[in-house]
Formats: sequence, C-alpha cells, structure tokens
Amino acid sequence: MLATLAWTGANGPAVRTCFAQEPATSGSKSNGPARGPLFVPVDSWIYPALMRLAALGYIRDQATGMRPWTREECIRQLLEAERIRDTPSEEAARLIGALRQELARDRGATDFVEIESVYTRYLGVAGTPLIDGYNFGQTVIDDYGRPSAQGANGIGGFSVAASAGRISFYARTEYWRAPPFASPAASLQSAAPQIEPVLFGAPTGVDRVDAVEAYAGIQLGRWSVTVGKQDLWWGPGVSSAMSLSNDAQPFYSFRVTNASPLVLPGPLKRLGSFRVDLIGGELSGHLLPPRPLLNGQKLTWIVGGGLELGFTRWSLFGGAGTRAFTVGTVLRNFTANGATYGDAVDPGDRKSGFDFLWRPPLPGKPVTIYADLYADDEPSPLSGPQRSGFAPGVYFARIPGLPRWDLRVEAPSTRMANSDQGGKFLYWNN
Repeated sequence: MLATLAWTGANGPAVRTCFAQEPATSGSKSNGPARGPLFVPVDSWIYPALMRLAALGYIRDQATGMRPWTREECIRQLLEAERIRDTPSEEAARLIGALRQELARDRGATDFVEIESVYTRYLGVAGTPLIDGYNFGQTVIDDYGRPSAQGANGIGGFSVAASAGRISFYARTEYWRAPPFASPAASLQSAAPQIEPVLFGAPTGVDRVDAVEAYAGIQLGRWSVTVGKQDLWWGPGVSSAMSLSNDAQPFYSFRVTNASPLVLPGPLKRLGSFRVDLIGGELSGHLLPPRPLLNGQKLTWIVGGGLELGFTRWSLFGGAGTRAFTVGTVLRNFTANGATYGDAVDPGDRKSGFDFLWRPPLPGKPVTIYADLYADDEPSPLSGPQRSGFAPGVYFARIPGLPRWDLRVEAPSTRMANSDQGGKFLYWNN
C-alpha cells in the first residue's frame, strides 16, 4: 500500500470582525472580562509545539493527558514559556516565536466573528487500505473517521469561531470525497461469524458535507461549559489515547472542564494543580444497542517535579431497547464498582483508565516517559493490570547534534499480559 498526501491551508484568520477589544482571560475575575471557551482542535500543530516546550523545561504546568485546551490556556502556557527562562535555546525561541505569531490575535479580543481557517487535502492511495479499525486496523489513524479508499480521496473544509463576552460558538465543516469501497468484515462474516462489521462500505463512493465540530459554550469563572459535537483526547500520547481520541468522529456531548489548572488555596497548594473534565452525551451512530448514553470523568493531577497523573472513568449505559433512563439507572451507573454479567440491572459497560507522564531531572537530556492504561469493568487498570490494555511511550525532545529534531516512540497494545484473550475482550459487552 502506497499513499501520497498533500495538504494546503490557511491557518491564520481569513476574515475577522471585532466588535470590541478588551483583555481576554480564562476564569480570572481580577484580570478583566472572561471570553467564551474556544478550544484548539486536537490535530493542530500547536499541541506538539507546546508539548515540546514543556519537555524542554519551559512549561511546568501542562495537563498533557487532557486535551483539547482552550485558546486562553494555550496563551497561558506560552506566557509561562516566555518568562520561565531569560535566554531560551535556539529551538525553544523558534517555537515560542511561531506560537506568539499564531496566538497573537487572541490576546486582545473578547467580541468577534471570524473565519478561523480554510484548508484542503488530497490523499492518493495505491492498494487497498485498512478501513475497519474494530476488526483489522486502519491505514489512516486519528483522522476523525474520514472515509478513505483506493484511489483519489479529498477533503475541503473551513472553521468559524465567534465570541460575545462569556458566550462562544465554534463550527468546523468539511466536504468529503472518496471512491467506492466495501467493508472486508462484511465479506468475511460468513466464514468468520465472530466478526462484527462496523463499517458497511460505500458502493457508490462518498460525496457529502459533514460537521467535524460544532459547539456553543459559556465561561463561568474558571469553568468552561460547552455543548455540541466536540473534540476529546484523554491520554498523554500522540498516536493513541486508550479512552477517547479523534480516531472516530466526535460525538454530541455536554462538557464541563476547568480551562486552566486549578491550584487549591492555602497550604494545599503544595499538592500541585488539577484539571477536571466531565462529559455526558449520546453515541447516535452506535448500533448495539442503538444510541447508548455515555458519561465520563477525568482528573489530571500535576504533582510537580515533572510528574503528571491521570485518572479516568467513563461508561456506556442505556440505549434503545434497554433499561430506561431514570435517576436510579444513572446513580447505579455512577456508583457500581464490581463486574456484573447477564444481570437485568447491569449498571452499564464501565471503563477505567490511568495514565502518567514523568520528566526525569536529567540536566541537558530532556526525556519524557509516559504510559496510558485502559480496563473494562475494573475500578482501575491498577487493580487488574494483567487484564488491561496499555500504551507506553518515550519522548526525546532534543537529539544531540540535531537541535531541530525530536524522537517519539510509542507501542500501544490490547493483548493481555497474562494470555491472549482475543480482540473482543476489551471492546465487547453482552
């Protein structure tokens, strides 16, 4: 399989109309009026730039395992990188300069409407690509579930953003074009009944317009509240996040998160800083059962000393043809810890996760070690690591003799540590 990719776009604002110019802050009453939450898409180049600055020691308060970040949070990290050292290295100075230019337009405006970006992509594939990640894997990963097939594939899109004080709106719309394709899972199901097709193909190709993201939000103190179709990435890695990522289309959800790290008052500030992400929504494209509900919670604890810990819990429950959505079913879903099999009052398909990121204090050797663990029907992967999927990684932010180069190695796996339980163990629930 051979693929060629060409991408062009305008990342700066094509059109912007500002109704007022005032200092914009995120969740701080003392530094001026807050602006409605606008999140940087998780496929933006801003993330690897800020993450590399953090690995080089220029940002100490970064919740790497909980993305996306608001524009204001990216500005806060940039300001921290600008003042943490008086004489940054050549590569750090280059990254800071590029980020300063990209985020400059956001430092002053609280009321505006803009066309944020316009872009197009051509993907040419020679050979048959893998398109069913549930059964066989995918040739193109972390791509919002965009269709791809043998031959010429194309997308074109634009994003718009608006803010009026504490209220915000964001939409990202794309046109998708792909040649006809068929699901290999559907053709093999007669010989292998355990295969469950999740992508049935497109016999006439794909030619449609779709919303990648579309949400409205309000900033309430330190908390950002958004509702709509929106990005999520819960994990410290860049090639995979074991719980939620952009490997599939975002789903419609209600989200509450503190846009910037929260520091507890008084002596408790020695504990470090925290970020919390709370989500609830519906998987409207899900078939087994149809339209299940989803809730999720993640706590990221930036301990200090280069250590970050993440604790994740999320769950599928309800859906057409199952137990009704009541206060009782919601409370049971939130409070049940043990595994339940074949029970009429099954609280739902509960997932848990744990991740860590550590930057050892090695002078002149910026190394980051991290891992993302995932378990099904366990209170935490730490209670059953042999029954968990894992995604370890190591990141070298600087390579000797190659100042502009970095190196990242990741090895995600869902094969059990004790024995191979098959591909359905973590992803199937009766």
